[in-house]
Amino acid sequence: MTMKNYILLILLISTCSASCKKYLDAKPQSSLATIENLQDLQALLDNTKQLNGDDYGVGSFPIFGELGTDDYIMNEEYLNYIFIDRRNAYLWKQDIFEGQPSVDWNNAYQGIFYTNYILEQLENFERNPGNSIYWDNIKGSALFYRSWIYFNLVQLFSPQYQQNNAKTALGLPLVFSSNIYQNISRANLEDTYAQILLDLKSAISFLPTKAIYNTRPSKAAAYSLFSNIYLQQSNYNQAKLYADSVLLLQNNLIDYNSITNTAFPFSYKNPEVIFLASNSDSYINAEGASQVDTSLMKTYAFTDLRKALFFNESAPNVYNFKGNYTGYDKFFCGYAVDEIYLIRAEAKARLGNTNSALEDLNLLLSKRYENGTFNPYKNLTQSEVIKLILLERRKELIFRSRRWPDLKRLNLSPAFAVTLKRVIENNTITLPPNDKRYVYPIPNDVIVRSNIPQNER
Repeated sequence: MTMKNYILLILLISTCSASCKKYLDAKPQSSLATIENLQDLQALLDNTKQLNGDDYGVGSFPIFGELGTDDYIMNEEYLNYIFIDRRNAYLWKQDIFEGQPSVDWNNAYQGIFYTNYILEQLENFERNPGNSIYWDNIKGSALFYRSWIYFNLVQLFSPQYQQNNAKTALGLPLVFSSNIYQNISRANLEDTYAQILLDLKSAISFLPTKAIYNTRPSKAAAYSLFSNIYLQQSNYNQAKLYADSVLLLQNNLIDYNSITNTAFPFSYKNPEVIFLASNSDSYINAEGASQVDTSLMKTYAFTDLRKALFFNESAPNVYNFKGNYTGYDKFFCGYAVDEIYLIRAEAKARLGNTNSALEDLNLLLSKRYENGTFNPYKNLTQSEVIKLILLERRKELIFRSRRWPDLKRLNLSPAFAVTLKRVIENNTITLPPNDKRYVYPIPNDVIVRSNIPQNER
């Protein structure tokens, strides 16, 4: 297979032969052959239209952004029972996949296939005054999802964005058609981010200010994604601008004093949730399989309500995470108001507006401590404010797939760079700052069939 590539075989190839055969068809799902109205397209976006159990539609979020972090410690015995790529990612191995396909890569590009297909099919339905709201929502949502998926992938499979070398650094294969026969190549990092931003800017005019369900994109969700993108690019003016835009639309913070401490204290309908999304591999947090990093746990003060609401103490000083904004055991990885306050606070601090940055941080933390126990921060230097915000960002956004991208961007600054360590069978494994292993390899089957360049490890 040379110039003509089976895009769904190469990029979406499944781990089982039945699924592989399915993706050779011109219309990989029977549901795609029966698009009769706009409701059918919306159902594809909602992942409800005849999608099989191994088909994740547009909403799949990769777990690799969690596996390699320093937020948890996995039980050594449990490592023998998890998938090869999950184990190898946790151990920062050179070879992650050992010849196996990657579920994260496959599901993500499958989602891109669906967004492309939906955008193509939408052109068959004329927009008119009677269907304009429905039509616009589908258009905006598909563009949002394509931008969101590419952004999630670029955090894993490309180096950290730096303006001085983005034109030479490797980005992602950018696919804009549902045609299963396509030539593919890797765009550079600059063009990859440009496409992510272009899709998102195009989505804004079509998305509703508030979605009917928080599982659907909205303008606030798009502004949230913008603020995350610009934070990763160290464009703090734009990160602040879009955080401002989010908070004009949605700014409620939960007072954790009002939350009852149960097995899963937070509802997916809680007022902080802007866009609800989750990944499917929360088993890495299962009791007996792993525990939250002990040094991280020590950063939560006694009167910090997050310690009780976020964590379950399964044994003395052994904690597992339970504070998902999904309302159950799946990790929340969408967007919420608390993150936006932290993005805006960091952007303000980076730009030198430390007093205003502390106002945002103090507002958030006042909702996280027992009533009357939080003393607002004041009179700190810029470096102290930034350091404090980054610590609170880690504590607040734990298990939301933010730590890996944060490690990559912060490692560029000697003041915040860290060396990660694992101790396995009395051997210490390290991941130094800016190590090439911060960029995951593209699955070998993709490289073999497409001949695109592999990431150096």
